[in-house]
Amino acid sequence: ELREWDEALKHYKPAAYYLHEALGRCNEEVARIFARVGYVYHHVGEYALATQFFDEAVDIQEEQMELKGGSARTKYAAALLHAKWGSFSEAEELFQHAVISSSSSSKRNSVKSQAYCSRSNNAMGNIMSKKGDYKEAIKYYEQALAIQQQTNHEQKKNRFDYIGTLSNLGT
Repeated sequence: ELREWDEALKHYKPAAYYLHEALGRCNEEVARIFARVGYVYHHVGEYALATQFFDEAVDIQEEQMELKGGSARTKYAAALLHAKWGSFSEAEELFQHAVISSSSSSKRNSVKSQAYCSRSNNAMGNIMSKKGDYKEAIKYYEQALAIQQQTNHEQKKNRFDYIGTLSNLGT
């Protein structure tokens, strides 16, 4: 399996730099490729490199000022990595931007957009809980739960994020 990830890096990484050179910095496809390189590095356990590529993708998307679901997804992924490394202030900022991006998106009522908004709120609750700010954590968990309950997704009750948010509220 590691060879498959190495193979992906072999193609994505040069593509990222080539597109960056050919199309310029502010291009949606460049941001998408940088995010994909970040995902690959994440999967192979190279978290510092993953964070670097996700942050670059987020910066490009911010420059574009296009708040799309893809932007929320990239911000969410970058925030998770920052939280994993203990960089809570960066994670908080990115999670907040993910919520804003998914709420502002033209697809804000889509299941994916609502999922990133909900997951970001849930993750913010986890950060607040780790910081010992339990009242603030509960607010984020309740926001996540409210979004999940609004989603008319048929399999909502079986989704792990829904169960996880309920669990977080119970602890």
